[in-house]
Amino acid sequence: MRIRIIAISLFLLCAFEAFVKAQTPSILLLGKNTTWSSRGMMIMAGGDAGISTNALNVDFLQKSILGGRLEREELKGLYDELPSQSKLGYAVHSDITFLNFADTLFGNPNLGIRASISTNYEGYCDFRPNAFGLVYLGNGDLNPGTVNLGEFIYRNQAWQKIGFGLFNKSTLSGFTLSLVAGQSLQSLTLDEAQFYTSSAGDSLSLDVDGVFLRSDANRKGLANGSGLGACIDFDFNLPLSDKSAMMSFSARNLGFVVWNRQTETRTLNTALQWNGLDVTNWLSGATDTLELPSWTDTVRAPGTMKETFKLLPSSFAFRYLKRISSASYIETGCSFFPNRVALPLAYAGMMHLIGSGFSVGERISYGGYGNFALGMEMQWLSRSAWFIRAGSAQLEGWLFKEARGRNLFVNVGKSF
Repeated sequence: MRIRIIAISLFLLCAFEAFVKAQTPSILLLGKNTTWSSRGMMIMAGGDAGISTNALNVDFLQKSILGGRLEREELKGLYDELPSQSKLGYAVHSDITFLNFADTLFGNPNLGIRASISTNYEGYCDFRPNAFGLVYLGNGDLNPGTVNLGEFIYRNQAWQKIGFGLFNKSTLSGFTLSLVAGQSLQSLTLDEAQFYTSSAGDSLSLDVDGVFLRSDANRKGLANGSGLGACIDFDFNLPLSDKSAMMSFSARNLGFVVWNRQTETRTLNTALQWNGLDVTNWLSGATDTLELPSWTDTVRAPGTMKETFKLLPSSFAFRYLKRISSASYIETGCSFFPNRVALPLAYAGMMHLIGSGFSVGERISYGGYGNFALGMEMQWLSRSAWFIRAGSAQLEGWLFKEARGRNLFVNVGKSF
């Protein structure tokens, strides 16, 4: 007997970006062109999207998202190569930031006002090889008896922010306090899951133990009233020695959302069983009824609807910038994501100044939700105070279908 379970949406997600992108662009910190800071205002708009995983390749993800045939041999190859702790993370962000250089605040000419608005989508998951095999290959290759599917963690969250804050005009250190509108939240944590196949192949069971949480399912779209909260983002940029080096520390989404009373929390202590078809005397015409397969679902703890407090998926980053010549500087750092799945992400790279206001850089990184990755970016700051930054922290994802991730980021700014 074979059974195929519909692939859950976890494996159809698309996006994860190395969070080093969210920090202040290095060309604004070490670049010699300071025209942008002498103007009255700067507006910056940007976005990023990508995916990172230590388990699944770009070809599989692209076919799952955009459509395409997944051959069994391909799925079997993926299954055989899965690490014991397989993980995937994604993020999609877009934002607009306003920096006011004209006004003087509290008698301090170096203090400015900043405002920002953004929309954010982030998620991650942790799964074991047996769970992937059951979803995509069925139970035909499993030995009779009980198979441990292991721990399973899934979280998907969407929110919007509007905020105001202060910043230092010379170093761009500052903070933004934001009102947060929660759009949606889904979370599933299974501490244990087991799948049983009888030796005769006529009986199956799935036992799970965990917690499921879902925000108001009746509300859709941006800022839909599902939740309300607050958060702070900040950057601290410290120039060193003769200003040829700088250390930076930043935090993003350090805050919370209180999800409304229609937020469902369900404790799962569930047994699903299937015992086959009863076709006794059916073919002989003794009965005109056929007992179809039925699942027996026993949930010992019913779901509850209530307001729920949850932290936003925050991140923290540290980096060091050092000019090593008039035409190049190095950058190294580490980002941290306080959840149960992601590793710290460490990176190192170099930027090369080419011509007037133009720089190109390369970077190597390890951690987060993936393994090693190679990145490249371009930054341009014109004398007319236009700023452009674009690149990818996982360049190999655009070149090789076996790569374990793909992303892209773009920022455009203009001083007035």
